[in-house]
Amino acid sequence: MADEGNPKWEGKATAELKASTAEQIWPLIAEFCNLDKFFPTVDICYRKEGSPGDGCKIEWTFVSDPIQGLKLEDLVSLIHDSLQFMAKKMEEAVQGQS
Repeated sequence: MADEGNPKWEGKATAELKASTAEQIWPLIAEFCNLDKFFPTVDICYRKEGSPGDGCKIEWTFVSDPIQGLKLEDLVSLIHDSLQFMAKKMEEAVQGQS
């Protein structure tokens, strides 16, 4: 439960992968849904919806405690930019396999 005096930050970032199919991308991120196993400070990480063969869109949502010295907008921007970079690299990897 969030502390009333210290509300949680929430945000979302999405990336559309236009040059790749979902079947090509799912194998690259299958283990990402287990991120909390690699980073114990991540409370939960799971596939919210979708399955292999569905549309090719990645969505990250987050809830966190405020980060001292950072604005919420800065954190959202960092997460968005990171996801866009990751999506670009995944499409490049898939194109390199063909």
